[in-house]
Order: sequence, then structure tokens, then C-alpha cells
Amino acid sequence: PPPSSAKEGAGAPKPVADAAAFAAMETGGSYYLTANITVSETHSAAFSGTFDGKGFKITTSVPLFDTFEGTAKDFTIEGSVTSNADRAGAFCNTVVGDTTLSGIINKASVTGSMSATAKSDDLGVSGVYGGIIGTTLKSINVTIESCENYGKISGYDAGGIAGKTHCKLTVKNCKNFGDIDSFDVGAGIIGWTWDEYTIVGRVYG
Repeated sequence: PPPSSAKEGAGAPKPVADAAAFAAMETGGSYYLTANITVSETHSAAFSGTFDGKGFKITTSVPLFDTFEGTAKDFTIEGSVTSNADRAGAFCNTVVGDTTLSGIINKASVTGSMSATAKSDDLGVSGVYGGIIGTTLKSINVTIESCENYGKISGYDAGGIAGKTHCKLTVKNCKNFGDIDSFDVGAGIIGWTWDEYTIVGRVYG
């Protein structure tokens, strides 16, 4: 028999039914939506784990995550995101570790700054905005699969799926239907990529 200290169901995915439960998600955990929710505050803790939207909708006025690492899938983002951050996306501002994103549909507009300034970190300038993610750290592996953007993305550098990537990136079957308004560099899928990338399947943008 298991030790008496063992907890039944420890490590099992946990349900998220509202904004309070979303904000309380702990790094290293596995979570899934059980209802449509509305979020008004970014999950500011560095999140590493699994987030399964189960086909539900998140309405938001802010990026859902500041930083993200892990797996996120199967949800729709709606609303209007305006950010003064250096880099922003409707799903997350910066991907910081090996990550797979799949089945994320962004219908939220993302509006950022049309100016940029040099930054002292490894990611260069500010002013980077994307429909799903703003940017990524270097030397990580990121796969973005079957994701779509319908929102208008505005910023100094802008992309329908990601503003700028610095990672080893694989994009599979992604689509952009939203308008891209950029001062410097803009594109339907990835505004600007600095590292190795692979396109698989059909990509529209």
C-alpha cells in the first residue's frame, strides 16, 4: 500500500472555473478550464506547466500570462488588450522555456507602442507585439501548431501569431486573418525571427 503521507490524486490536473482560480494557478501545475471566464489581471507569476482550455473562451483586457513555459492548448481569447509593456501578446508576453502552443484562437486586438527603445536584456528593443505571444527567450524550442489570429495587432514590431522570436521555432498549420499595423517590421505570422525556424503544413498570413 502507498505511504500514509501520500495524497490521492496528487499531481492530477486541477479545474479552473473563474478568474480567481486562474490567478491562483501555481507554477509546475496542470490546469484545465471548466467554463468561459473573464480575466482582468495578468497572471504575473512565472508560470511553467500545462494549461488546457478544453474549447472554452477567455475574455480579457490584459495579456493572460507575463511569462510562460510548457504546454497550452485549445481555447479562444476575446477582448481588447492594450499594453505599455516592452513586449506583449494576448496569451503571453514572453515564452521563457521549451513550449508547445496548439489550438489557440486569438480574436482580441493587441495594441502597443509604435516606438521602441534599446533594452539592456538579451532581447534587444522594446515595442514587440503579437496576437498570441510577444516574444521568446533565446536557446529554447517552441512549437506553435494550429493557432489562428483574427485580432488587429498594432505596434513597433508586430505579428499575427508572434511579434518577434529568438528561439528554434516550428510553426505548423497556423493562420492570420487580422490586420497588422507596424512602424518597423510586421507580418501575418511572425513579425521578425532571429533564429532557426521551420514551417510545416499550410500557413496563411
